[in-house]
Amino acid sequence: MPRDRLNRRSTAHLIDVNTAGAATLHLLPGIGAKLAQRVTEYRTRHGSFESIERLQDVRGIGLRTVQHLRLFATASARPVSDFAGH
Repeated sequence: MPRDRLNRRSTAHLIDVNTAGAATLHLLPGIGAKLAQRVTEYRTRHGSFESIERLQDVRGIGLRTVQHLRLFATASARPVSDFAGH
């Protein structure tokens, strides 16, 4: 995936907020390096996100950001621990 931020033309490649690392999350519009790190930390502490809307539980992410992220991100149904081999 290119290091440039995603744009509307790249919606065929949704980023899964439950499996993406901080560097990949940082590609999402409105998600800087610090927010990307908060997302991964939140996910480690609380488990996977049930939906994109649950990103609002992360400090610094509000409704407007979540609404925009729907074009670029998804939340898988599998818990994070499934991906980590736990």
